[in-house]
Amino acid sequence: MSKFRTDVEIHSISFACESGLYVQNLNIFNIYTGYIIKTLMSSYRLFGIFAIHSPESCPLNNSESKDVFKEIYNKMQSNSGKYGISEIAGFYMSVLEHEWIILVKANSAHDIEQLCIESGISTFNTVKIVPLTNYQDVLARIQ
Repeated sequence: MSKFRTDVEIHSISFACESGLYVQNLNIFNIYTGYIIKTLMSSYRLFGIFAIHSPESCPLNNSESKDVFKEIYNKMQSNSGKYGISEIAGFYMSVLEHEWIILVKANSAHDIEQLCIESGISTFNTVKIVPLTNYQDVLARIQ
């Protein structure tokens, strides 16, 4: 049997549970087991913002929504620092499905929620914020 020495160093932990959404934010959480060092999480995490609207409220069909839509990306960029968003990694739309997928790197789903309100996304969309994990990271956890 191997001799193991385990030290845990935790500098910042915050947990949030809102409507079944579980967010874990760890700045540094290193587990030292012998000579193996494994970093489990970083400060900024990837989230998906899934926004859905009706055909009637679609910016292609609704002049009020169109006015809001024209400013959403600029407002997201200008307010991202205010809400701890480090990057807008992608902004995609399925026009015929009336669905948007926005990828952001952020500290908290609550901050993303505020950005969605201030930028106008939630004006005519139902919004779901989901933490995302890279396939390789999940694979590393199970091996």
